[in-house]
Amino acid sequence: MKSKLLNYICPVFLFLCICSACVEDIELGDASMQEPDISQQVVLDSLFSNKIDAQRVLTSAYAQLWYGLPWYWNERGQKMNMGVLEALGDNYQSYLSWDNLNRAYYTGNMDSGKEGAHSKYWYGTSSTNDPNAAEGQWVGIRRAYVFLENVDRVPDYTEEEKQRVKGEAKMVIACLHADMFRHFGGLCCVDRAYDPNEDLKVERKSVKETVKFITDLCDSAYKVLPWVLPASEVSTWDGRFTGSAALGLKIRVLLFAASPLFNADKPYRPASEEDESVRKHQVWTGGYDPSMWQDVVDACELFFRRQQEEGGVPALTTTGADYKTIFRNAYFQRAGNGGESLISTRIRTNGGSYSQWDYYYYQANGYGITNATLEYTDMFPMADGTPFDASVWDRYEEGEALLTDAGKDPFVDRDPRLYETCVVNGMSYRSRKAQCYIGGSERGENVTGYLDGSTIDVGSGNGTGNFCSGIGNFKFNLGSTSSGGLVGQSNIHWPYLRLAEIYLSYAEALNEVGRTDDAFQYVDAIRDRVGLQGLQASNLGKVWNTDTFREEVLRERACEFGLEEVRFFDLIRWKREADFRKRLHGLLIYRILNQYNQEIGYSYQKVALQKRYIQDTDEGKVNFDPKWYLSAFPLDEVRKNYGLTQNPGW
Repeated sequence: MKSKLLNYICPVFLFLCICSACVEDIELGDASMQEPDISQQVVLDSLFSNKIDAQRVLTSAYAQLWYGLPWYWNERGQKMNMGVLEALGDNYQSYLSWDNLNRAYYTGNMDSGKEGAHSKYWYGTSSTNDPNAAEGQWVGIRRAYVFLENVDRVPDYTEEEKQRVKGEAKMVIACLHADMFRHFGGLCCVDRAYDPNEDLKVERKSVKETVKFITDLCDSAYKVLPWVLPASEVSTWDGRFTGSAALGLKIRVLLFAASPLFNADKPYRPASEEDESVRKHQVWTGGYDPSMWQDVVDACELFFRRQQEEGGVPALTTTGADYKTIFRNAYFQRAGNGGESLISTRIRTNGGSYSQWDYYYYQANGYGITNATLEYTDMFPMADGTPFDASVWDRYEEGEALLTDAGKDPFVDRDPRLYETCVVNGMSYRSRKAQCYIGGSERGENVTGYLDGSTIDVGSGNGTGNFCSGIGNFKFNLGSTSSGGLVGQSNIHWPYLRLAEIYLSYAEALNEVGRTDDAFQYVDAIRDRVGLQGLQASNLGKVWNTDTFREEVLRERACEFGLEEVRFFDLIRWKREADFRKRLHGLLIYRILNQYNQEIGYSYQKVALQKRYIQDTDEGKVNFDPKWYLSAFPLDEVRKNYGLTQNPGW
């Protein structure tokens, strides 16, 4: 039986699915990234007879790039039945009872039969955490290869234009393989649009071979793409791939490969005779290789040399009315509009009303799709950069009242990124103070859902579900335009890869090669733009070594990239089993009133959140298996014997 993977590369099927023959201008800017009508049967001569139609093919490949937020009830938009990847880590928890996080992962019932990595739908029985489970990756890959293999026949492209669009197509292929690499390890890398008469047998590559396949694509694209988008193209083409994007993706892939998940003296799960993927080095490198960290350093140094040559572009965001706005611009805006996104994606929407689309921002968020945990807010330092003292919560558990007028409230004077990422009690929110206390506008009277053994009841999705932990989600959920927010019914761009990630990846890699002293400046640059002191100035007396610096970098990445899927993959690549196993907490918050019924402060009680991976019969033992670091391939695909091996433990 021919594999599903390779059948999807078949050009006969491909031509039926690419794009319509109608001639229209295609934009990649703020009103763009829309996949054209692909219902009409076309032939290559028609598709590549002129550059406008050819561009439609490339645009239809762009349309399959990963968009990280659930946004619509369809096969690609609903994300694990509206589950969010970040809620599998330690900084968020989902209270959406019907999503696949709660159905499979939180209960510990995840198995290869539920993985469905090549299924059409997340809905129902599919529980995969693979972002491309709806096969968008194969659609995008085949469209990009058809474009690459036929663009030379387009008569009205100049040679320079051809080289540029070829670089863009290669970046589509690189991005989609990079997404799968972080979920599966070594891949059956697709290198062309296959003919249906070929022997469609493609062996799974090793980790290092897969990394080379992806980074070679990035290198090739880097050579032909402009470093940044020219100002004259921003209004129409913002979001188009650039040389800085190509080098940035290469750095991300190299960092992931150099980390201990793959780059270690032994595989992440003990090898056994049947673990063919272990023997073939498809899930590890076969032994620790320090040169892999140096590869990251070298790529970063090239990036920053080129940045200096180009006059500091792309640049960290520094403009804004205040630090909170500066940070918002960094992640909320595309690079051409003052943001920091090296790679960004948008989605095509199908309507404009509350009930039709934008499910994540207005409905799922209200039901509790991403409740921030207390462990997450504790990572954010004080406003001057000094660490937050999380032991304060232990005193409040004993009943000590917090009087805000005495300046004791733990949510006052914190890292500005906290207030842009989470909704914490008392912060400025919707032109008033956030009321996360029991009985407040955000939390309501409902107090179920987060004490051990309790059940969740978030009502009709009126927003209180977003505060089941006593802490709400703010990032990407900025409120409707009618209430002064920025979202409204617009298409939020997804910051797939931001410049700040390059800075922090460089710092991490420098630390791992023994250059910790050189690494501080790259972390401090990220902190400085939101008003925080540098790491050393904020941690007087701290003994710095490879381990202590690494912990600070991982914490900084968590604060910087909330809901951008960075924290989840950081826990994966560093094999942070303890963080996956730890109990997570929220807050019970009550107002303190004086005899005149005036609010004079709040009391806070730290409480354990609803159980995750917990078995009552095991005295609270967390049900976690290191096999979960990588996803399973569907058994029916493995059994087709075209070269796909299963990951360990599945």
